[in-house]
Amino acid sequence: MLIDKHNHASILFSKLSQHYGHQRWWPAKTHFEMAVGAILTQSTNWNNASQALANLSRINLLLPSLIHHIPHDQLSEVIRPSGYHNIKASRLKAFASHIYSSYGDDFEAYLNQPVDRLREDLLSIKGIGKETADAIILYAGHQAVFVIDEYTKRLFSRLGQGPSNNLYDDWQDFFHSSIPQVTSVYSEYHSIIITHGKAVCRKIPKCHTCFLVADCKMGQETLKES
Repeated sequence: MLIDKHNHASILFSKLSQHYGHQRWWPAKTHFEMAVGAILTQSTNWNNASQALANLSRINLLLPSLIHHIPHDQLSEVIRPSGYHNIKASRLKAFASHIYSSYGDDFEAYLNQPVDRLREDLLSIKGIGKETADAIILYAGHQAVFVIDEYTKRLFSRLGQGPSNNLYDDWQDFFHSSIPQVTSVYSEYHSIIITHGKAVCRKIPKCHTCFLVADCKMGQETLKES
């Protein structure tokens, strides 16, 4: 539960939660499926990634050993709906092979590392950046790290909150210092920001329909101009 009633980030979480309700995100049957989904959704939307994930599930490929052994070209074709399928096939194989080499198919054991060590190890895998690594840690590993994405930076910048730069670590530090480090809160907050970003706070925002417009610097400027 958020405890600082005077903290802007806490207040915003309460407002978003009241408006949208519980998000129940990330959709996956297993932790490994969730991690694969995090890679597939890079540079695309969830609809495309979920189609590729469904293809992998349909032919029972959602284990590290199976992705490790499948030929690259075959895997690439299976995940074609995700876009950039050749690149993502390479990333999936690098990820799965890395897990398989030390943990076999026991992805749970891999996740059961101290968070700093787990994050460092994920970032050592080619194609796994900070956002993807943190999504895996939060949603699969159930450890409290805040995932920073473009939806988050866009919303908070428009509200006049957060760092003035675009650096991932500075944005993450902002949330870690503003919001109690509770896994359920971080996962819900991240998912609800995405929901708001897709519905209203888009690249071209729908300020006239936004329930946060009274608190938003950009929203107020947009309304004045209209």
